[in-house]
Parts: sequence; C-alpha cells; structure tokens
Amino acid sequence: MKLDCYDWNRSGSHDFIGACQMSVRDLLAPNARFTLINPAKQKPNKAPKPSGTIVVQEANIVHEPSFLDYIAGGCELHFQVAIDYTASNRAPQDPRSLHHGSPQRPSPYARAIMSVGGILSAYNRANVYGAYGFGARFGGGVSHCFNLNGSNDNPWVTGVEGILQGYYQALQNTTLGAPTIFAQFLRRLQQTAPPCAQDNQHYTILLIITDGVITDLDATIREIVGLSFRPVSIIIVGVGNANFQQMNVLDADERPLSDGNRTMLRDIVQFVSFNSFEGTAALAKEVLAEVPSQLVEYMKRHSIRPNPKPQAPMMPVSPPGPAMMAPPVTMAPVAPVQQTPMPGQPGQPGQPGMMMMPQPQGQPGQPMQAGQPGMMGQPPMQAPGHMPVPVPVQAMANMQVSGQQPQSQQTTTTTTSSS
Repeated sequence: MKLDCYDWNRSGSHDFIGACQMSVRDLLAPNARFTLINPAKQKPNKAPKPSGTIVVQEANIVHEPSFLDYIAGGCELHFQVAIDYTASNRAPQDPRSLHHGSPQRPSPYARAIMSVGGILSAYNRANVYGAYGFGARFGGGVSHCFNLNGSNDNPWVTGVEGILQGYYQALQNTTLGAPTIFAQFLRRLQQTAPPCAQDNQHYTILLIITDGVITDLDATIREIVGLSFRPVSIIIVGVGNANFQQMNVLDADERPLSDGNRTMLRDIVQFVSFNSFEGTAALAKEVLAEVPSQLVEYMKRHSIRPNPKPQAPMMPVSPPGPAMMAPPVTMAPVAPVQQTPMPGQPGQPGQPGMMMMPQPQGQPGQPMQAGQPGMMGQPPMQAPGHMPVPVPVQAMANMQVSGQQPQSQQTTTTTTSSS
C-alpha cells in the first residue's frame, strides 16, 4: 500500500509532505512507524532525506458484512405489494388498457406480477405477501389502500399465485377510480413493517406496480423520508409508456428527498421501467440493484451485525439399507390459494385461509403454520445450516458492493504524523 501525506489548508490547496509504502503486516505491527519521503526535495546521489514520520497508534482489520451474511444469519425478509387500479390505466375492457389481457397474453400488470414477484420469491422463505390495491372505486368512494383478497383486516396471501388471484378478483369487483395516491398505503407500511434488532432481524420490501402518474407527490415524499429511518426498501415497477419523471424523482439517486423539515436518512427507493427489461436477464439485476446495499446500510447505521450461521446438528450416519430406500415420489396438486393467516397468528388445518403444502404422495399433508413471521411449519429438506441460494442471490450479492471495493475486509488506522 502507498500512503500520501498532506498538510491540510483551509483554502483547499494542500501541501504534499511525503509518501511511504507498507504492507498490511507492517501496518499491524506493534509501534509501527513509517518515514515519509518527498521526491521533489531529494538531491541526486544523496541519501533520501525524510520529510516526516507516520506513527500508527492503532490499526485493525474490520470485516465488512454483506447482504448474504445477514440472510445466512437468519435475517427475515418480508414482502408487500401495492397495485395501481386507477383510471389512468384505462378500463380492462379497453384493448389499450394496461389491465387488458387474455389467457394467451396476460396484461402488463399480470406479467409484471409474475416476473418481478418470481424474482423476489426466491428470498421469501415464508412465501407470504401483504397484497394491496389502490385507486379503485367501491360504491360511492375511492379506496387508496384495500386488501386484494377482499378481507377487511387480513391482507396476507400465499405466493405469487395468491397475488395474481387477488389482482384478478379485485379487477372483477371494482371500478377504476382516481386520483392516484401513494401516501396512504405507505402509511400502512409504516404500521406493518416489523422492527429490527440484533437478536430479531427483519427487513421489509414493498413492491409498487404503477403506470407512474401520481397526484400526491409532496405527501409521498414526506412518507418516504419517514420510511428511510425504518428497515424498509421500496421497489417501484413502472408499466406502460407513460412519463416516469415522478418515479425518477422518488428514486432519489441524484438528489436526496426532503420534506422541508427532514432529509431522507438513506436511499430506499429503486425505480425500474418494466417495458425496458421485460423478458431479459437484466430485469433481475435492475430489480435487485439497490436492496442489498440498502439493507446493509440500515444495519450498519444501527450497529446490527449479522448473527452467526446456525450450527449443523450432529446426525448419525449409516449406510442406506433396503428399508431406507424411498420410492420415487410425485407432487400432489396444490389447493387453490385463498387468503393466508397474518404472520404471527397460528392457524388450524381446515380453517379458511389455510392451504395444504404440496407433499409427496403417501405422506400426510402438513398445514402451514404461522408461529413466527417468515417461518414454515415443515421446511424443505436441505443441508443443515445452509440456505438454498437461488440464481438471483448472486445478482444481489454483486449489486451490494456497487461503488465499493470488492474486498470483504477493510483496514482502519489511526495515525499521527510529524514533519
């Protein structure tokens, strides 16, 4: 490593004192000292004349945790989705509508749900989503936050299939309305996103699918600024060919959002134009571009370290005998998906809202339990202590070091110089 030392001046024109070179081993050595040499002040055929000395008071190697470190340590990701039912999308019967589709060619909204939901589902261990709509007309009024499954108090559905079922059900039972307001379901996110602590780590991701035209920009900015202090990220997917200028403002990559009193603590919004990436491998990269770094930044700001990976239990190993050889299995069909009990509320087999998970034939079905958010009653068999790592995880791992050095370790030093 090379270290350049300058004499700081308020004018901004700093004076170069000298430079030195060292290895990490040298830097960590007790009582480390390094001589500074300024080549411009050296004379030919003379021994180098020191221009100062660096005295290392303290040096440590600090491991920079990654997104995958938190996931492997048990951090639970929670997912919510909000879908635009406003009149700017045009009525579903209109062939120009973004909600118009057929079994052969689903609507742009349905395709966005399937594509983006499929990407995010790789990280949803519970396979449970809070599913909302906004902008639909019920009777004489417009609702800016309603549950897609028709329940008054339980927004949770199972899997991407549950989101799709709720999406189609709401299209049949409502009329598209106006105006387009984000603030109300963002306030719902404030209420439902669980807190995060060292021994109980949670992080919530909200997916908004919209045509990009909103009427409450100032109120939306105010809610996003407030959410930037919470363990939350927001992914906005724009469908159609509208002007997404407002969505780019919310993305805040160039200028942090401010509500007049506070500036957002950190960037929590990622905007993706669905038309630009539909059907390409780049869609996963764009959707997941900022979530890993946003999660890590929140954890670091609150001094939350990744928890240790679960230890693999000791299991006896014996050669398989005839009695241990399992016959080939086939998967039973999945029951139609209805609403799912809210995480944290126990469910009983046979009650509305429960579904039987697909099981090998010949085994009794096991109902999904909701003892803890993100936990399944019967998880699939896997190597103890290891998470299945789907393809998109690599995309997230790659994205979380954007703008940083690829090394996972960082050396920090406290030094003094004399000249």
